[in-house]
Amino acid sequence: MRVLITGGAGFLGFHTANHLAERGSESVVYDVASLVPADFPAGTTGIVGDVRDAQSLTRAFREHRPDAVVHAAAALPLYVRHHVALTTAERAAGAVLS
Repeated sequence: MRVLITGGAGFLGFHTANHLAERGSESVVYDVASLVPADFPAGTTGIVGDVRDAQSLTRAFREHRPDAVVHAAAALPLYVRHHVALTTAERAAGAVLS
C-alpha cells in the first residue's frame, strides 16, 4: 500500500512513515519543511510542498497515486511566524480546531 503523509517531516508524520514501513507499506512524505531522506525508512519518497498549494498537492497525487492519505500537516506558531503568512480564514480555522 502507498500512503501519502501530509506533514510527513513532523513528529506524527515521521513516526507514521516508520510504522507503515515496518508493515511493508510505502510512504510518500509531503511537507513544507526540507526533508532529510536519510532520516526516513528505505522506500520513502519525499516531496517538499505546501498543502495550501493545490497545484503542488494535485501533482503529488497524480505522480504517486496513493492508496490512502494521512493528514498530519499543521501550521505551527513558530514556523508560521517566521515563514508563512496565514490568511484570516486559516487563522480562524486553526482557532476553531485548537
